Amino acid sequence: MLMHRPPSLIADDAAGKLRAWRFL
Repeated sequence: MLMHRPPSLIADDAAGKLRAWRFL
């Protein structure tokens, strides 16, 4: 994980990864 990263971006990134896995 990157340092100094806003929680909102972390949550958005996680959501994007979940969507990517669903579409695989």
